[in-house]
Amino acid sequence: MSAHAGCQYWSDLSAAIVSRQRKHSLLLGISAVEFKGSLIALMEEAINQARNKHRLWALYRPIQWYIWCAENYSKLGFSVVYAQELESLEIPGNPKGEAVRQEDPECGPLNRTLEL
Repeated sequence: MSAHAGCQYWSDLSAAIVSRQRKHSLLLGISAVEFKGSLIALMEEAINQARNKHRLWALYRPIQWYIWCAENYSKLGFSVVYAQELESLEIPGNPKGEAVRQEDPECGPLNRTLEL
Protein backbone atom coordinates (compact mmCIF):
# COMPACT_ATOMS: atom_id res chain seq x y z
CA MET A 1 0.00 0.00 0.00
CA SER A 2 1.31 3.45 -0.87
CA ALA A 3 1.58 6.34 1.54
CA HIS A 4 -1.23 8.09 -0.34
CA ALA A 5 -3.52 5.06 0.01
CA GLY A 6 -2.72 4.92 3.74
CA CYS A 7 -3.65 8.59 4.11
CA GLN A 8 -6.92 7.97 2.26
CA TYR A 9 -7.76 5.05 4.54
CA TRP A 10 -7.04 7.14 7.63
CA SER A 11 -9.10 10.04 6.29
CA ASP A 12 -12.10 7.78 5.59
CA LEU A 13 -11.80 5.94 8.92
CA SER A 14 -11.47 9.20 10.79
CA ALA A 15 -14.59 10.65 9.16
CA ALA A 16 -16.72 7.51 9.56
CA ILE A 17 -15.51 6.04 12.86
CA VAL A 18 -13.14 8.18 14.91
CA SER A 19 -15.48 11.19 14.70
CA ARG A 20 -18.29 9.12 16.26
CA GLN A 21 -16.35 7.26 18.96
CA ARG A 22 -17.42 9.44 21.91
CA LYS A 23 -21.09 9.35 20.93
CA HIS A 24 -20.98 5.53 21.00
CA SER A 25 -18.83 5.33 24.14
CA LEU A 26 -15.84 3.76 22.37
CA LEU A 27 -13.43 4.94 25.03
CA LEU A 28 -10.29 3.46 26.50
CA GLY A 29 -10.89 0.67 28.99
CA ILE A 30 -14.21 -0.74 27.79
CA SER A 31 -14.64 -4.50 27.58
CA ALA A 32 -14.52 -6.43 24.31
CA VAL A 33 -18.25 -7.16 24.62
CA GLU A 34 -19.09 -3.46 25.05
CA PHE A 35 -16.70 -2.57 22.23
CA LYS A 36 -18.35 -5.08 19.88
CA GLY A 37 -21.86 -3.75 20.46
CA SER A 38 -20.89 -0.09 20.34
CA LEU A 39 -18.80 -0.46 17.18
CA ILE A 40 -21.60 -2.32 15.39
CA ALA A 41 -24.03 0.45 16.40
CA LEU A 42 -21.56 3.06 15.13
CA MET A 43 -21.11 1.23 11.81
CA GLU A 44 -24.88 0.87 11.39
CA GLU A 45 -25.36 4.60 12.05
CA ALA A 46 -22.69 5.49 9.49
CA ILE A 47 -24.18 3.12 6.90
CA ASN A 48 -27.71 4.44 7.42
CA GLN A 49 -26.58 8.06 7.12
CA ALA A 50 -24.59 7.26 3.97
CA ARG A 51 -27.59 5.46 2.45
CA ASN A 52 -29.85 8.44 3.18
CA LYS A 53 -27.37 10.76 1.46
CA HIS A 54 -26.78 8.28 -1.41
CA ARG A 55 -23.09 8.14 -0.47
CA LEU A 56 -22.67 4.50 0.54
CA TRP A 57 -19.65 4.34 -1.77
CA ALA A 58 -17.83 6.65 0.69
CA LEU A 59 -17.84 3.86 3.32
CA TYR A 60 -15.98 1.32 1.20
CA ARG A 61 -12.69 1.70 3.11
CA PRO A 62 -14.20 1.71 6.65
CA ILE A 63 -16.21 -1.40 5.78
CA GLN A 64 -13.11 -3.15 4.41
CA TRP A 65 -11.20 -2.11 7.56
CA TYR A 66 -13.87 -3.68 9.79
CA ILE A 67 -13.84 -6.91 7.77
CA TRP A 68 -10.03 -7.11 8.00
CA CYS A 69 -10.11 -6.43 11.75
CA ALA A 70 -12.75 -9.13 12.28
CA GLU A 71 -10.58 -11.64 10.43
CA ASN A 72 -7.46 -10.73 12.40
CA TYR A 73 -8.64 -9.34 15.75
CA SER A 74 -11.94 -11.01 16.59
CA LYS A 75 -10.74 -11.56 20.18
CA LEU A 76 -10.57 -7.80 20.67
CA GLY A 77 -14.28 -7.40 19.96
CA PHE A 78 -14.70 -7.34 16.19
CA SER A 79 -17.65 -9.51 15.19
CA VAL A 80 -16.97 -12.13 12.52
CA VAL A 81 -20.73 -12.54 11.96
CA TYR A 82 -21.20 -8.80 11.43
CA ALA A 83 -18.17 -8.72 9.12
CA GLN A 84 -19.82 -11.41 6.98
CA GLU A 85 -22.93 -9.27 6.87
CA LEU A 86 -20.85 -6.28 5.76
CA GLU A 87 -19.11 -8.41 3.15
CA SER A 88 -22.46 -9.24 1.54
CA LEU A 89 -23.40 -5.54 1.38
CA GLU A 90 -23.44 -4.22 -2.18
CA ILE A 91 -21.58 -0.93 -2.33
CA PRO A 92 -22.12 1.19 -5.46
CA GLY A 93 -19.27 2.98 -7.17
CA ASN A 94 -18.40 6.63 -6.79
CA PRO A 95 -20.38 8.76 -9.28
CA LYS A 96 -17.30 10.17 -11.00
CA GLY A 97 -17.66 13.26 -13.13
CA GLU A 98 -21.13 14.20 -11.88
CA ALA A 99 -20.06 17.65 -10.63
CA VAL A 100 -18.34 18.42 -13.94
CA ARG A 101 -21.34 17.26 -15.99
CA GLN A 102 -23.65 19.45 -13.94
CA GLU A 103 -21.17 22.35 -14.02
CA ASP A 104 -21.32 22.69 -10.23
CA PRO A 105 -19.73 26.07 -9.34
CA GLU A 106 -18.14 24.68 -6.13
CA CYS A 107 -16.96 21.19 -7.16
CA GLY A 108 -17.32 21.25 -10.93
CA PRO A 109 -14.89 22.07 -13.74
CA LEU A 110 -12.28 24.80 -13.62
CA ASN A 111 -13.32 28.14 -14.94
CA ARG A 112 -12.14 28.52 -18.55
CA THR A 113 -10.38 31.79 -17.63
CA LEU A 114 -8.14 29.85 -15.21
CA GLU A 115 -6.96 27.34 -17.83
CA LEU A 116 -3.52 27.89 -19.35
